[in-house]
This record gives sequence, structure tokens and C-alpha cells, in this order.
Amino acid sequence: MVENTKQTTVIHFVADGEVREFHFNFQIFEAGDIDVYLDEKLTDTGYNVSVDEEIGGKVIFNQPPANGTRITIIRNLDIKRTSDFQEGGAFRAKVINHELDYQVATLQQLDEKINRSMIYPPYVQGEVSTSLPLPSSGKALVWNQQATALVNSSINVDNTIEEVTSLKNAAQTYALQTQQNAQQVSEYLSQSTEIFQQVSQKAEDVSDCAEVVKQDKEQVKEYVQLASYGNIGDIKYTSRTDVPNGGAWCDGAEYTQTQFPDIYQMLIDNKLQKTDYSTFNNTVSSKGSCGFFALDASAKKFKVPLLKEVYVKLGQTPSMFGAESLPNITGEFAVRFDTDFAKGAFYKKSSGAAATSGVGTGTINGFDASRSSSTYKSGVKVNPDHVVYRAYVVLFTKSAEVSMAQTQEFMTALGGKINVDLSNIPNNVDFVTESKINSDGSFYRKYKSGWLEQGGSLNTIEGTVTLLKPYKDTKYIVTRLLREDTTQAQLYNKNFSYFNITTTGFNIRNYQETRDSVWLACGQGA
Repeated sequence: MVENTKQTTVIHFVADGEVREFHFNFQIFEAGDIDVYLDEKLTDTGYNVSVDEEIGGKVIFNQPPANGTRITIIRNLDIKRTSDFQEGGAFRAKVINHELDYQVATLQQLDEKINRSMIYPPYVQGEVSTSLPLPSSGKALVWNQQATALVNSSINVDNTIEEVTSLKNAAQTYALQTQQNAQQVSEYLSQSTEIFQQVSQKAEDVSDCAEVVKQDKEQVKEYVQLASYGNIGDIKYTSRTDVPNGGAWCDGAEYTQTQFPDIYQMLIDNKLQKTDYSTFNNTVSSKGSCGFFALDASAKKFKVPLLKEVYVKLGQTPSMFGAESLPNITGEFAVRFDTDFAKGAFYKKSSGAAATSGVGTGTINGFDASRSSSTYKSGVKVNPDHVVYRAYVVLFTKSAEVSMAQTQEFMTALGGKINVDLSNIPNNVDFVTESKINSDGSFYRKYKSGWLEQGGSLNTIEGTVTLLKPYKDTKYIVTRLLREDTTQAQLYNKNFSYFNITTTGFNIRNYQETRDSVWLACGQGA
């Protein structure tokens, strides 16, 4: 007997792969009064139903359902009468109770279905229809504009979802690509700035030494073509006022191994008399000269001897000496009469004193040769009748073939620097070899490495760009710069894309963005 109308008519289980029997606690009248679902599939085989009108019954599966299977048991009575009472016939309580129980069970079944149906709350005003429109593939159910009935949507929901998902994925890919492009452009600009600075510094260095190198080149060329005869390291004397070819004055000047490798090696091999820098400087300080070379092997440099000039007097053999000095000639004498008359080296010294000759009183007069000529002055050097010879050392000669070969190599290197030939710059330094800026603002810059940068203006929603210079392949990067004001520009890639990319051009689209801007392309040129 059904006790109340709130009795449940459906029960759910989850199989564990071992249990075969599943009990239900709602009343049925025969085994066919229930439906059994395994997950979402209605099944009528593989099980038996045991009925107990007092407590419900149970479903007994032949084999335990698989672990995790959702089992649904629901009452499904045919809506009908189960008895027919005849006029004047028997009216037994059992039959009446059975009929009433069945009808109540069908009402419970309907109530459960109604609870699973779409209904609107009782406080809704106006007439609202819950009738469904005819099915339409891919359409969704939506309320009409008056919110009084359900209608099919005007768009295909499945296609729209796919399009939105596709656009979302494309947008995410594009955003990532744009971010990578912007980062690469930033890195390229940073590298370009650093390269420009390196090239600029290299150009400044080359320019600074160009004039000096020109002079060195002419001097080296003269040394190679007109080198004097003699042995390297020989000290010679000449009456010339300019140093002979292949030589250097013995004036204590400093030179490097790179300038004169042969004589430097002779000093290293102890083939020339030498001393260290400290001894050389001390000797020059104390004696005014030093006949030794000075060597600094750690710094790879040396000094030539410092020798005084040689004077050859008339009728004498050459000898080394300083210019002679003529000491002043002075004296005094007395006369017996007083006078103020004196000329040249003579002068009135004093009067009234005893004359040194003992002949009486008178004026003491003096003699000073410097009063007539500054030559006669204590400490002043005067040059006698002589010829001056100056000492020089032979640094390289025509007989030193190795030295000439090294000098020629040095000249070749210097020649490249004089002409500021950028091909001599190391390979890791890049620089612009070709560039152009057109009147419409389009431009390109091509570097020694082949790197190509170019750009132009853009003020249309969509168009085709033809590149000024072709790229090696289609891997070059295009980005957009939006001109926000007249003083600065910022990266702006919103609503911007480029496609149909070839080595000579691409299509570009701004969508709804038509503000004045420029595009920039970077990559390896053809």
C-alpha cells in the first residue's frame, strides 16, 4: 500500500565492479514497472527484477556492472485502470486498495517527471508559453524579444563556438608572436646601437692616426727605397744637417720592436753594447751622454745612444769635445794725471788712490774685454773654426732583406689604415654599407653582414606593401610603430596584422585603426 504521494520513484547507484544486487524502496506491481539505465543507456537485458510490494524490490544483474558505472532505476507504470467494478458486483477492499495504490503510484511518477520539466514561477505576470519550437539543427533555444516564448536562435551555435574558439586561439598565437617580434626588434635595435658605437669609435681611432700614419708611410717608404749602406747597429758620423736614410740621430730617442725588429733582436742577442733604462738615464744625467743602447725587453722597446757632437778643428784630427769658451780678460793700470777719457775695453775705475806703479797719486783705470765684445764673457761657449759632425746609428740597411720585407709588410698595413678601409675592421663589427631615404619617408639600411632594415608610412586600413629591397626568405619580422605625437613613438600592434608574405612584399591590415603610423621590417637581405 502506497503511504504518501511524496514517495520517490527513482534511485541512483555507482557500481564498484563487484556488487550485483541493487535495492529500490518504491512500490511496483510487477517486474516490468521499472526502467534500468547504465550510464545514459536504457537497457532491458542482463538482469532480473525481484518484486516486494511492501518494500519495493531489487535489480539483480547477471554480471556485476563495471566499476564506476552510473546505475539509474526509475518507476515507469502504464497509466491505466487495473480493475473494473461491475454494477451490483462484489466490492472487495483488497481490489479497491490495489486500484488506489496503482493510481497514486502513477501520480507520483507524473510528479517526478514534472519536477524534471521546465516551468516558470507562479508570480510571472502575463502569458508565457513554454512550448518548444520545431527542432532546428545547430540552433539554440532563446527567449523572443517580448520574453513570452522560446524560439530557435538565428545563428548556428556550434559553428559560432568553433569560430570563437578559433579566433581566441588565433588571437593568443598572434599576441605571443607580436610579443616575440617586439622583443626581437628591441634586441636588434640595441645591437644596432652598439654596433654603430663600435664603428664610430673605430672610425675615430682610424681618423686620429691617419695623419701620423701618412707621415710614417712616407718615412718608411724613403727608408726602403734609399736605405744607407752599412751594418745594422753601426754608429756613424755625418756633417749633414738631416739624418741619413736608414739611420736615426744618436739623441737617446726611444723606439719599439715593431718599428725596428732587426736591431731589437740584435740587442736581445747581445750583439750590441747595451745597458738598462735606469743606468742609461743616470749616465746621461751625470755625464751628459751615454754610448750604450738602453733595452727594456719587458716593454719591447729600446733607446739609441746619446752622443755629443764632434768638432774637427783646422789642422787637427777629429775629436769629441765641447765648444771652447774664452774667459774674460781684465786688468788695471794707473797714470800720473787725472782724465775722464776712456774707450772700448778701457774705463775709469777710481781716482785719488795710490798708483800701483808707485809713481805717485793719480787715477786707477781698468781693462775689461767684455766691454767691447760679449764673446769674452765667463762661461760663454764660442765655436772655433771647425766642421761639426753628428753621430747617428744605422737602424736598417739594404743588406737586411728580412728587415725590408717586414718594413714593406708594415707599409701595406699602414696603407689600409690611411685610406680608412673598413674592410680591415674585425668581422664581429657590423656597419652600414648601403642606405637610402626617399621623399615619402620610406627607407632601407643594409649592413655588411647582410642584415636589412627597411620601413615606410601606413595610413590605410588595408593594402599591399612592396619592399624596397628583397629579403633572403620570408622569416623577416614586420612590426608597426604608431605615431602618438611629434616627439615620441611607441610600439603599437593592436588590430594590426600582415600576411601573404613573400621575399619582396606582404599584405597589411589595420582593421579599424587608421591613425598615421609606420611599419618596420627586419631580417636577412637577399
